[in-house]
Amino acid sequence: MQHGDLYMKHYKKEVINPYNNKPEIKIVNVLAKINVALPEANLIFFKNNEIFEKTNTTKHCFKIIHYELAISCRFQALRNTFATKCIKKECNPKL
Repeated sequence: MQHGDLYMKHYKKEVINPYNNKPEIKIVNVLAKINVALPEANLIFFKNNEIFEKTNTTKHCFKIIHYELAISCRFQALRNTFATKCIKKECNPKL
């Protein structure tokens, strides 16, 4: 609400990939005040005003840690750790 008219919502739109003719989900960014007849997407990576931020931004940080600081760290490890902790707590990691 602090971002007013700039607050964004994200929706899932099924499109056909022109390269392989297979259906895939595209994220559509829309100002929150506009009603859209698509299912809303629950995202993890976004900026303060809810603009969708692709995972490349986070992956970049992991690459710096891994290559420049020489610390063994990969983005996939974050996903694996989350899934492992969910399984230990007997919750569904896909939620």
